[in-house]
Amino acid sequence: MEIIKWKLPTNHEIGWAACFHFGNANQHVEGIKKYIDWLRGSKNRYGFINGDIAEAIHKNDKRFEASRHTELILDQYARAVKMFKPIRHKILGANEGNHDHTIASYGCFVEKLFCEPLEIPYGTYSSKLIINDPKGRLQYKVFTTHGNGSVRSNHHDPVLRAAQEQAKVKAKLSGERMADCYLNVIAHFHKAIIVQPVQELYLIDDGKVIKQRYIDEANPKANFIPVDLRFYISSPGFIRKYGEGSSYAERGGFTPLELGFIVSKTVEGKIEKCYKILV
Repeated sequence: MEIIKWKLPTNHEIGWAACFHFGNANQHVEGIKKYIDWLRGSKNRYGFINGDIAEAIHKNDKRFEASRHTELILDQYARAVKMFKPIRHKILGANEGNHDHTIASYGCFVEKLFCEPLEIPYGTYSSKLIINDPKGRLQYKVFTTHGNGSVRSNHHDPVLRAAQEQAKVKAKLSGERMADCYLNVIAHFHKAIIVQPVQELYLIDDGKVIKQRYIDEANPKANFIPVDLRFYISSPGFIRKYGEGSSYAERGGFTPLELGFIVSKTVEGKIEKCYKILV
C-alpha cells in the first residue's frame, strides 16, 4: 500500500482502467488506443492503471500455451511502456495485479519495468490517492486495489444479477474500511460495475405531524464517510473471450464481458458521477 498525492484542477475526470494483459493473444489493442485517445481528448483528463498490465504467464504456469504465449514477458511490459509513454504525464499511478504478481519471484515488474520508465507512482497491489486542488487543499480521497476472488452472479434475471454483483463489489470494497475514501476502485473481475451513493428517505415528527427527510450527501473531505454515501466501481478489462484459436477463458466457460473503463467526473472539487466507456 502506498499513499499517492496529486494536485488536480477542481474540474477533472479520471479514467480508471485495468487488465490490459499485454501478451494475451485476445487483447483488444484498439480498445486500449481508444482509452489513450480519451485521455488526450482534454487537458483535465487523467488515468490510473489498476493492475494486470501484462499477461505475465510463465512457461511453468498451467495456463501457458506455447502457440499463444509467444511474446516474452519483458517485451510485454516494454510494449505497454511504448504505448503509454506519449501520455505518461496524465497517468496518476499504477498498481500490480495478480497476473503481474505471478512472476514476483523474479522482481517487481510493474514497478521496475512499467512505472519507473514512465516516471509514474507505483502503488503496490493497493494504493490510496489523495486528490488536492492546485493550492494543496483536499478535494477527496480514493482507495484502489486490484482485487481478488469473484463477484459473479448466476441469477437468471439481468436486473437482479446486476444488483447482486453491485452488492458484492460494494461489500468487498467497504470491507477494506477505508472510511475517508469517497471513491473506492477495484478491478480483476473484468466487469464494468458502478455503485452510486444512496441518499435514503427517513421520517421524523415535529410533535404534530410526520415529515419526510433525506440523508444529506457525503462531505468528501470528512474523516468518516458513511458506507452508503461512497462511490464504488469495478473496472472492466481489454480481453476478448474469443479470438483465433482457443483461450483459457474460453475453455473455462467464462461469460463474454464488456470491454472498456470507468470514468469519475469531478465538478468543483466533488465527484459528480461515475460512468462507463465501452470500447
